Amino acid sequence: MRRLTEKIKARMTSPDDPRRTQQWLTEYLNDGPTLGQKLGLGWDESLPRFVRDINEVDEIASQNGYPDGGRMQLIDYPNGKHASRVLERIDSVMSRAALSPRLLIPASDGWRPQWRSGTPQSVEQSVFNVAVASVFDLAVAGELSKIRECPHCRKWFVAAKKGKSQRFCSENCRSSAWRTTSSGRESRREYMREYMRRRRYRAQRHTKFERKQLAGKGK
Repeated sequence: MRRLTEKIKARMTSPDDPRRTQQWLTEYLNDGPTLGQKLGLGWDESLPRFVRDINEVDEIASQNGYPDGGRMQLIDYPNGKHASRVLERIDSVMSRAALSPRLLIPASDGWRPQWRSGTPQSVEQSVFNVAVASVFDLAVAGELSKIRECPHCRKWFVAAKKGKSQRFCSENCRSSAWRTTSSGRESRREYMREYMRRRRYRAQRHTKFERKQLAGKGK
């Protein structure tokens, strides 16, 4: 248990490439419930919702122009009241994390920061602390919006770009999801109608060919 906690701390509370942090976070969101069950650890359902909430507020702000006057300006936007309620949930999760910032080392472009996790009462709290720190860092860096949940298979993945174009984790999921839509079902029916038409046509040609052969042998 102690080794697991320190491994997570080493990976998540030290300066790192955001891409590695994104990869770790998606693995944790996907495997956390199963891993927690195997190790006898709890799984905090608020963590995936924490990511969804931050990305939802970011989406609301991006549609109306990012505010420069604080939260009150955001609340005045369309869906602003909803954003305010989501922000309250975000604040609630942040308040539960026992974290404090630390200036680690100086560099040419500024100091390298580090999160310090307080003395946790459990392994679950330690994991929660570093997961929240990871989400916070990615959100501040503008990289959290790449962390997405596939609407088809519900797996988390890292999108290649920040835009909305990549909603699914794979082409298979995209195609499978499209086939469940009215357009996809109609396209499938049209495909099957054409497939059966061609199949009947080939069968008819084959039957005619066999009849000609039999007629030739009878002469």
